[in-house]
Amino acid sequence: MKKMKSVFALLLVAAMTFALVACGGDGDTNTTDSSVDTPPTSVVESAPAPKPVTIGDVTIEYLKAEKYAPFENGESVLVYCKFTNNSAEETSAYKTLYVTTKCGDQKIQEIDYLKDQRPEGMNDYAKTIAPGESIEFFYTLDFVEGVYEVTIQDLYNQIPEKLVFNIDTTVL
Repeated sequence: MKKMKSVFALLLVAAMTFALVACGGDGDTNTTDSSVDTPPTSVVESAPAPKPVTIGDVTIEYLKAEKYAPFENGESVLVYCKFTNNSAEETSAYKTLYVTTKCGDQKIQEIDYLKDQRPEGMNDYAKTIAPGESIEFFYTLDFVEGVYEVTIQDLYNQIPEKLVFNIDTTVL
């Protein structure tokens, strides 16, 4: 009886191992357009990233979002973007863009500075960017669980083009 239990246990382990190997596959189950390469990230988004938008003399592109918890008293969401200066003069994202974020009916406030505990890149949005150059930077937003609706527009809301996208913070 003991030998039969050992054989049964061995067969069960072998069957489970085979099932795991069979379910693993090669990971290439996409039967649609396989020419589009998406870089692997640690950030999970609920919707595809929007296309870059030209707002006046700049182009803004949403890259990713991630949760950031630098302090004991709360979490933040870092929203990474790429800023390209298309004008003939120096400018910055700080001087030309305005970000608003809502979660349902609740307005999420931006955090301007984290004083001495800024993560690297925190002030990049305020750097002066030469004509034709690009920079990646991020905005820091208060963390609220839910779906953020982020709008990036010109500073004075005079240009109709806007970059609008959603971030589901429940999956960050």
